Amino acid sequence: MKTLINYILSFLVLGQLVCSCAKPNYVAPNDDSIIKDFYATLEGKGRERLFESTISNDTIYVNIDYYYPIDSDNEVDLSKILLKASVPVDAKIEPSLEGFTDLNNPLHITVTAGDGTQSKYVVVANKKGNTDVFAATLYYEDVLGATQEVSAIILGTNINFSLVPGTVLNNPRVIYTINRHASASIPNGGAVNLDNDVPFVVTSAGNARKTYTMKVVEAKKLAKGIRPGSAKVMFAKKLKDDLGLPDNHLTTGLAVSGKYLVINTRNRNSIYLNGVTGQKEGEVDMTGFIGSLRNFYATSDNAGNILVCNLTTNDGNTFMIYKVTSVNATPQPFISWNTGGRGFGRKFSVVGGY
Repeated sequence: MKTLINYILSFLVLGQLVCSCAKPNYVAPNDDSIIKDFYATLEGKGRERLFESTISNDTIYVNIDYYYPIDSDNEVDLSKILLKASVPVDAKIEPSLEGFTDLNNPLHITVTAGDGTQSKYVVVANKKGNTDVFAATLYYEDVLGATQEVSAIILGTNINFSLVPGTVLNNPRVIYTINRHASASIPNGGAVNLDNDVPFVVTSAGNARKTYTMKVVEAKKLAKGIRPGSAKVMFAKKLKDDLGLPDNHLTTGLAVSGKYLVINTRNRNSIYLNGVTGQKEGEVDMTGFIGSLRNFYATSDNAGNILVCNLTTNDGNTFMIYKVTSVNATPQPFISWNTGGRGFGRKFSVVGGY
């Protein structure tokens, strides 16, 4: 027994000696001293990337808005900038970027890699006002004297007005939206001659300057889709707060009738809005075809008729579509069909006009 115990003790001691002699894995220090990412923020914004940078060789240009937010009067204080940088895991930056940095003058920093390799940078604040053109609209009178308008498609530094070839532009003038601290080379609402491309220069605080080209481009029909930047939000309305529709999940369809947008809500009269402004202008009297399962869904045809259906088999086996010829008319029977117990009416669409 004593011999067995001695064998066990000897084995444990040998194991400890072997373990104690094992060499740790060696990790070579990194020789990378390059800044991978660099941006700036302000007090109270955490790690939010307010101001991006451009790194050119050994110079880091931090693009700081002259005012923040850009449409406020709060000028950014360059003496209270918070800088954030990404470097390799065993590298360090000197001086430290902790706390506020004063960028009223260029800041010299050194990145030292794990093996001692160094890269030196100069951080420069590029504090400029906003020179973006957010929107532009061309107004003119056509050959009949009617005022027409065309919204610009802004792509980079091009302000394009898409017009059909041969369009006559009488008394053309342009209205645009830029930052409140900026100014432009053409007065807002001023006349503009678009027979040739027109330079449009926007200047702002901090000697900021950006030159755009304002021009007419030929409107060409696309095979499908819409041109980039040509979409325009006409209006946005909340069903409850703006339009007074109190029921959740019961507004089920839209229709277009003449100049109006018609909104169908189950078991209620449909309402209609001005198609340009979004203002509510009245209600469609749904007497004769109203109920939670009756005016279940609505759409319109190419002739501007409003078409409303019920839901089968919840409302029986007969699928019905009623037609309303205008926002001032009442529903009239249009289609009645026995579905044989099949479900119809959650959605439908129409091709053509009837």
